[in-house]
Amino acid sequence: MPTSPEYEPKPIPKEIVETIDRFDPEVEKRLQEIGAQVQPQAPKGVQDDHGVVIAQPIPVPAGSTPLPTIQIPVDQTQATVMSQGTVIDSNTWLGVLILRKIKIALSKGWQIIIGQK
Repeated sequence: MPTSPEYEPKPIPKEIVETIDRFDPEVEKRLQEIGAQVQPQAPKGVQDDHGVVIAQPIPVPAGSTPLPTIQIPVDQTQATVMSQGTVIDSNTWLGVLILRKIKIALSKGWQIIIGQK
């Protein structure tokens, strides 16, 4: 951003605390060096506007794989078809949301379960 004589950048307040990416190996190594412990966080369920749960994470039992798991109601091809509807259709936005959650789960290495109980 260009600077002008009227504009002086404001310093970052000291109250802002940087967040640490807990999946970064260097951060994990540094946390172990200082003796800090990271509490694993399970993914939260996804609710629509009426409070109905549309994607529910499944907790991983202790002693098994440490990967968080998320349950998606439809597979990726069905979500892609749903997301290509009209803008005013709520199913279009549900499809977009499901695709977004799938991409987030894949990028974070979560286990994905497709289908409903």
